[in-house]
Amino acid sequence: MSARARLVLAGALAFAACGGGQDGGLPRGRVVIQGQTLAVEVARTSATREQGLSGRASLEPGTGMLFIHSEPEILGYWMKDMNFAIDILWLHAGRIVDISHRVPPPATPDADLQTYSPRVAADAVLELPAGYARAHGFDRGQRVMIELDEP
Repeated sequence: MSARARLVLAGALAFAACGGGQDGGLPRGRVVIQGQTLAVEVARTSATREQGLSGRASLEPGTGMLFIHSEPEILGYWMKDMNFAIDILWLHAGRIVDISHRVPPPATPDADLQTYSPRVAADAVLELPAGYARAHGFDRGQRVMIELDEP
């Protein structure tokens, strides 16, 4: 194998080991709502929560991103550098407390970004492909089970 081929292979292996692709190696877990199990990436730090799904091309059906906050509060989320619409499920104490359906990607410069917030305090946020919540009958008050792969 040539030195160039070894370098390309080493780079590809390192890329894959870091989560290879869009997720940047985020922790993983599962969320269950109404018997529907969703594979999620978990954003727990302020840096990973700020990055979120920004810059990604899409989000596959049956997958999402879970944002965990240390305390319940009225959170404000934006769609900076988003390329696709999403549903935002606002969670507190293991239940859906609000849903923002089909939130569109921004059409304005960063200075004019709209923020989205729940009507009540939330301690976690689940972002799903647009239309997924309605298509699967997700609604306020429903129980949410979260299982993380790492502590």
